[in-house]
Amino acid sequence: MDLNFILENDTQQLARLEELGYDLDSLFIVVKDIFSIFDEIGLGSKDTAEILMRLKNIHDIATHGKPLPPNIVMYENSKQAPTRLGLTNEGNGKTILFKLVQGQNRLEKNNMLYKCEECDDDNQMRRVDTRRHVEEVHNNLL
Repeated sequence: MDLNFILENDTQQLARLEELGYDLDSLFIVVKDIFSIFDEIGLGSKDTAEILMRLKNIHDIATHGKPLPPNIVMYENSKQAPTRLGLTNEGNGKTILFKLVQGQNRLEKNNMLYKCEECDDDNQMRRVDTRRHVEEVHNNLL
C-alpha cells in the first residue's frame, strides 16, 4: 500500500504531500494516536470518518471561515446510472450540478466521471469526489 492508494491516484495531492516531505509512514505517525483513541472507544470506519470530518470543519472555521454546511444532500437522476448529480444545500436551496462525461454510462456507478457545470471547464471527477470539489471550489456558493 502506498500514498497513491490512499489518495485514490490523485496526482496533484500526491505531489503536494511529497513537496511537503510527507510519505505514508509519516502520515501514519500523525494519525496513529487519534486512530488508537477511536479504536479504544469502539468506533468503526464510518463513525471515525464522520468525527474526522467534523474536526476538519471545526478547524476550518477557526482558521479559514465557514465549512461546508452539514445539510448538503446529493441528488441523482437515476439510482443505477445517474447522468446528472446535484449537491443541494437544503437550508438555502442552492445547488451545484454535475453532468456525466460522455462514454461513462457503461461503468460502475462509483467510477463514472462527472464535470461540474458551475466551473465550465474540462476537469473530470468521480462521483465520490464531487463533495470534495464543492468543499474546495464552491464553498462560497453554498
